[in-house]
Parts: sequence; C-alpha cells; structure tokens
Amino acid sequence: MRFCGLFASDHRHLKCAVAVVSQVCKTETRTRGRVGVGYYSGNEVLLMRRPVGIELNILQMIGPASGNHVLFGVDDSPSTQFRLESTPPFRFRRHLGLVSFGPVRHPEFAKRVLFHVPDYLARSARSELPGELLFLLYLSYLHDMGRIDSESVAPTLLIDAVRSTFLLIPKLLDGPAPPAAMCISNGEHLVAAAQGTDLWIRTSQGIEACPVCSTDKPVGHPDVRMVALAHIQSSDPHPGFMPVQPGDIVAVTSEGEVLSRPMNQGRGL
Repeated sequence: MRFCGLFASDHRHLKCAVAVVSQVCKTETRTRGRVGVGYYSGNEVLLMRRPVGIELNILQMIGPASGNHVLFGVDDSPSTQFRLESTPPFRFRRHLGLVSFGPVRHPEFAKRVLFHVPDYLARSARSELPGELLFLLYLSYLHDMGRIDSESVAPTLLIDAVRSTFLLIPKLLDGPAPPAAMCISNGEHLVAAAQGTDLWIRTSQGIEACPVCSTDKPVGHPDVRMVALAHIQSSDPHPGFMPVQPGDIVAVTSEGEVLSRPMNQGRGL
C-alpha cells in the first residue's frame, strides 16, 4: 500500500497542495485495487473510497475542505479487491489512519491486538485487517492517556502513542515484525512512522505554479506552507521528497512545524 498524509497551512489551498504531491499514488491503467481519501470539513470527517479504475484522480474525490489535513492511499497489490468497509483510511471520531502492514501469518494476531483494545473501540472495527487492528491499537494508547476525545493534544503524545504501537508489534507476533508504516491525523496534527520500509517527507514554503489554479499563466500561492509524509517504497522518489531517517517518528504540528523523534526514545519528550 502506498499512502500520503498532507498538511497545508491554508485550507483554501488544500486541493492545490494535493495536486502537487498526488503523483506519489499514481497507478497504471491496468492496475486494480482500491483508493481511499479522508479529510476534514468543519466538524465532519469525510471519507471517499473507490475502486481503482482507468482514471484515478484524487482531486476529484475531495470536496470543499475547511481543514488543513488530508490522507490518501492506494492499495493495488495483485490480490487486492475493492471492499468499501475495509478500504483505508480508517476512521474513529476525529481520528484518521492509514497503515501498511504485513503479511501477518500469526493465527492469534487479531485476538492479541483486541486484548489491548477497549470494547467500545473494538466494536467500531469494520474488518480484521492487520492495518485496521494497528489503528485500533494506536487509539487504545490515546484512550489510556485520557486524550482520545480531546480537541487539542500535544503532538508529542501522538508520537508516544505511535511509538507504543510499533514497539508492541514484535511481542504480539512472538518475533520480528513485518514491514510497517503508519500515518495518522486527529485534525490538529499529522504523525507518521515506518519500520522495515520507506518513509519520505516533502516540505515547502509556497506553491510556485499551482496545478489547479494556473491556466494561461502560472499562479502561485507563496504563503502556503506544505508538508507531506509519504510511504511510497521507491528508490527513485518523486521530486522534492527526502527520506526520513530510519526508525524516526515524524510529526507535523498544527502550525506546520516538523518534529522528529527516535522510535526507541522513551516518553517525556
């Protein structure tokens, strides 16, 4: 699964920022699978899910947005079929999550994850996909902190929840974890991490020639700060993307500041 989490400092130009980075999830015309988009509009969290068809235009899946964050991902592995209920991003209240994880062959994995998850979170699951189970595990740590319904949460607490999720995986599997990547948002901050696979970041101040607004001549948005975190599994990344240090958890604050913390660093950041 390939995905991207995006922050744009001016919600009016969120789609402009998406247009700049959406090529990270480009598919070929013969590709099959599924695509999901999640974003914030006022007090609502909106999800759009589609089968991957001949034309995949993520911009067309985003309506008028009044939030600064969007998460989108494409699962086009050969065995993937479109199922509405199990197409990421996953959602719980204000929380959105994209997770690439697997394959998982441990027969007790789902049971072991759900042992750590409060019943009300477990009942919200739409599938037993490993990715959704890890999203629930992440939420359970926020629940333990008493912050799952908080309108404002310090980004370091989200980092702690992501770290705890990743560190528990080997114990759940009784051995080494398969490659895993996660990107989450609570509508305030954006956080991503990966282990055993690639994570990329792109930051920019200003959009020089907006793909959405430029027609006869280039139109720019110099005041828009944009930060994208992408899991694209590519040795030849798209222009502007730089690799995240392996093992780091990266957070983008509500002001667009980028924080980076090692996976193995303890709490109390």
